[in-house]
Amino acid sequence: MEINRKYPIVAAERVDTKYGPRVLLSVKDEPHNIVKVYLTRRYSARMSEEDINSINAQKVLLHLVYKGVCDKTQSFIVGIE
Repeated sequence: MEINRKYPIVAAERVDTKYGPRVLLSVKDEPHNIVKVYLTRRYSARMSEEDINSINAQKVLLHLVYKGVCDKTQSFIVGIE
């Protein structure tokens, strides 16, 4: 993913992982390429079922924005706009 590029979110679903419940986003990388991204616990906890339903019904257009890698933890930094 490119830093500061906005990737349109085309679908969202709540899933159970070995790390607990998460939200799995499908984002459009290129016109015909969809990428799956698991959100962190912090984002997953804040996203309501209404938010997920609105994304899936295309009532809202949100973007996943990759901000880079944290120097201390080496984790990926993302935002939703």
